[in-house]
This record gives sequence, C-alpha cells and structure tokens, in this order.
Amino acid sequence: MNESSLTNARANQAWGTTLARTLSFLGVRHVVFSPGSRSTPLILACEACKDLETLPILDERSAGFYAIGLAKMSKKPVAVVCTSGTAAANLSPSVLEANLSGVPLLLLTADRPPELRDCGAGQAIDQLKLYGSHVRWFHEVATPEFQTDRLDYLRQTLVHALAKATNVGGGPVHLNFPFREPFFVENEWTNPPMPAGFKWDHFLQQVSPPVTTRTQLLEDFSMFENFRRWLVVAGEGCSARNAKEISEKLGAPVLAAAFSPVRESVSSHRILRFENLLRDDIFRSEVTPDAVLSLGSLPTSKTLRSWLNELDSPTWVAEPSGRNVDGLQRRSIHLACDFEALADSLPKIEAENGWIESWANAEARLEAKLNKAFSQIENLFEGKVAHLLSTALPDDSDLVVANSMPLRDVEWFWQGGKGKRRLSGNRGANGIDGTLSTALGVAHAVETPVFLLTGDLAFLHDVNGLLSKHMFKGSLTVIIINNYGGGIFENLPVAKLMPFEKCFATPQEVDMGNLCKAHGIIHAKPKDWATFEDLIREPLGQGIRVIEVVTDRKADVVTRQELLSLGPTN
Repeated sequence: MNESSLTNARANQAWGTTLARTLSFLGVRHVVFSPGSRSTPLILACEACKDLETLPILDERSAGFYAIGLAKMSKKPVAVVCTSGTAAANLSPSVLEANLSGVPLLLLTADRPPELRDCGAGQAIDQLKLYGSHVRWFHEVATPEFQTDRLDYLRQTLVHALAKATNVGGGPVHLNFPFREPFFVENEWTNPPMPAGFKWDHFLQQVSPPVTTRTQLLEDFSMFENFRRWLVVAGEGCSARNAKEISEKLGAPVLAAAFSPVRESVSSHRILRFENLLRDDIFRSEVTPDAVLSLGSLPTSKTLRSWLNELDSPTWVAEPSGRNVDGLQRRSIHLACDFEALADSLPKIEAENGWIESWANAEARLEAKLNKAFSQIENLFEGKVAHLLSTALPDDSDLVVANSMPLRDVEWFWQGGKGKRRLSGNRGANGIDGTLSTALGVAHAVETPVFLLTGDLAFLHDVNGLLSKHMFKGSLTVIIINNYGGGIFENLPVAKLMPFEKCFATPQEVDMGNLCKAHGIIHAKPKDWATFEDLIREPLGQGIRVIEVVTDRKADVVTRQELLSLGPTN
C-alpha cells in the first residue's frame, strides 16, 4: 500500500472510529446493518466498539423495520447502516414509517466519492436527499481526512443529527458518507491510529445524550369550564396515566384507539366498544358531546371518524410533535404540547349528571352481549383470535399488531386489561411492510415475551425477516391468521365483482409449515380454541415460533358484521 493509499485508509478508519465512539456517548446502543463493501469503515468501527451491539440483517427492507422495533421499545435512537446504490433505496419504506411515527433512526448510507458519481460506476445512484421530506435532516458528510479539525466537524455533525432525531417532533435523519478506497489497514482496524496529538478524553468530554425539555403551556383553558359533556379520544402516544387524569378532570369518557395504553388500564372512564355503540342510532343520538379533545392520532374506526366529522362541537387536538394529525380537517384548535403538561394545566370540570354513566352503562350491556356471542363461536374465526388474546396473553408481554384486519379486530374486540400488556404496530404509514421485522426488533429490545398478530399476506410480504433468526435475541410468537388471501378486501364493494379473487383478494397457497421448517422455526396449527389458548399461555423462553390459525375469509366477513351489529339498545 503506497503512502497515498495508506493515508486514505487511515482517514476512513478514523472517520468510522469517531462515528462509533461518538454514537455510543450520545446514547446509541444498537447498529443495524446490511453487509456491503462501501460501508466497511462504518461497520468495522461499530463492531470494534464495545458499547455498540451490531446486528447484521441481509435485506435492507427488513433491517430498517427491525431498527424501528428496537427504537420503539428501547426508547433510544438506533443507527441503520447500508452500502451504496439500491441498498439505500430499499430502506425507503422504513424511513416513511419512521417519519410518520416519529421514530428516531440515524440513517448512515455509504456512497461513492464525488468523482465516481454520474459516470457509470457500479452501485452508484444519486443519494443526495434520497429520502426527500421524509427525514428531519439530511447532510452529505465530507470525504474523510486524517486531521483532528475534520474529526471535530464529524463529531458535531453527529451531535446535531442525534438532536434532530430525538427532540420534540423527532424522527429519522440521513447522513450520506462518501468513502474512497482502500477502506482500512488490515492490522490496524481494531485500534486504528488517530492524528498526532489526538486525545479521546478531551475529544468526547462534552458529548452526551440529547436532553428533551418539557413543553410549557401558555394557553388559557378557562373556556373549558363552559362545556359539561366532554369527549376525549386517546391515541397511541398518550400514556394511560395522562389520559386518565385528563378524562377525570374533564368528567369525560375516553375512547381508546387500538394501541392506546388506556386499553390496558383500569378506569371507569375507559370506553372500548365505541364501534358498536356508534352504530346504534338510538345511542348515537343520545350522546352528542358539546366539546371534544383528541390526544394524538385518531383511532382507525370509520364509524367514529364519520361521527366526529358530523359533530359541530368545539374541538381541541393535542399532539406533542406539532404535526397535523387531524385527518378530518375539523374546526379545531391545535395544541403542540406534551400530554403531561396538558393534564397539569386543565381545570376540573363538573360534568353533566349521568354523562359518564350513559357511556359506561351502554358499554357494559354491549360487553355482555359480545361475550355471549363469542362464547358460541366454535369455528376458527379471526375476530375471536383478538378477543381471546386479550385474556390469554401473559402479563408483562407485548403484542405487535399488523395493519389491515388484525388491527381492526383488536380495536373492535379486545377486552380491557389491567395495565400489564403493551400493544403496538406501525401506524405511521399504515402499510404491511416490515411487520415481521418490526416485531423481531421489539422482541430483541426486551426481556419479556413478544407476540405478533398478523395476516398471511403481511407475514409473507416480510418473510425475509426470518433470515435474521441467527442473530435474534428474544422470544417472539407469530400468530398468523391464514385465510389464504387479503381478507380486508372482502369488506369492499369490489368484492362483488368477477375480477375480485384474482385482482384484489391476492390468493396464496404457501404451506406455512414447510416454510417454517425451511427456516428451522417451530410451527403449530391448532384445530380448536382450547389448544390455541394453551399455546398462547406458554410463550417461548427464546427463539421464534409460528402459530397458524386457518380461517374462512368469506365466512369471517359475515360473522364479523353480525358481531358489529350488536348494540346497547337492540
């Protein structure tokens, strides 16, 4: 290696080592990467850093969502590293989800140096601002130089990037790293030399995890006392404690979205059966609120959204990130504040006599009807899976729920818990991309059992996630509702048309047992509910297991509509 190449290799090594150590001081603990040549300086340095856990995942599409699961559960930013070219493009679905969900990912894409761009060089695409407006910040990092002042620049760039990713309204950030070959010196990479006079203690002295300050509310909420029939709608981001305090201060029922922690809390204000309740015309006409407070994003329910849209009630929407999460475009006031500050600031309201009771009593009557109806369903019906999971899941466990019908069945049929289980999913872009990989990331980040409720198509769409089995740590039970196609489409008007089965239902004939066998994964296929519940109550200590529940998607549509037709007054 000549002098010029040696200097270049050492610059790359110093760049990578500075990145790895700075990230560790900033609180990053996981680096998810997909192998590639151009990203070698970053990967070798992260692998050599004792404070970072490196997780190799073949498919960048899976890697990005694995990182989302890790970040959500660890409450820390996660770095994602990939090589140049289409590798970086394959991160796009996870970037979109992280953006809309506010998940702090540090996207570190390797790239060709400027002289190898736009000239036909291999694995070279335009990576500048590749993710457009879907990241909080983009920066094209300078080409590595073996100088202390350039390492100062890299350190501060990382400090700024982590602040952008983790502050209020944070999310993914993208740093693009051009590297010239050679990437390392074989006998130096574990402890590479640094520029003359360089001292790590001095260099990292002021580097620490970003601190997010609490929002100070200046709004005057005295006008809230003019309303006595408040309605609170709680999304995923508001804690059960804050939602409970807010609903109690306002004397309001709190309608809990599918992943709202309110579902697993004990509160006399909690309402879960709003889908059925609001389909009942008599009840609907009797419970018009005179004011509405939305805490974060709205539930999935079209019935609820339609009703809220019809109301001409004064509305406030609280969202800490400051994003517009009111897709109904209501005549509303937006509060960019954290929910704890809001709970502290609200006045105590004396609700109209019987307001809470009208909701709670109707829910109790409806719950009895639903429980009776479910007890009479002996065939394997996908809605009953969600209903039984709410009672059979072990305490202190996590349930990741795929979009499409599993999410809706949880929102409609989940029975309220006592604060010990956690529900989550990818509700940013609402796609089925990366469902399995997200659950794997969640399970990797915790020491308790994790379950994934998914349809067959969502599972197959991300089946490459199983390739991470060799480095996966944790306990994941995957519950596949296998109705051999896209069951949610059976609910659409197009289901009556002749091309439906081919063009929309997406029928599949994969043998899930053989697929699991190919990956060395445990597979179970219960034939009855008792067997299913026994499997759920005994989670794996370590590894991945699949429970396949085979249902009839056309019959399930009929059963589900019969259940949703039950109301408090019929």
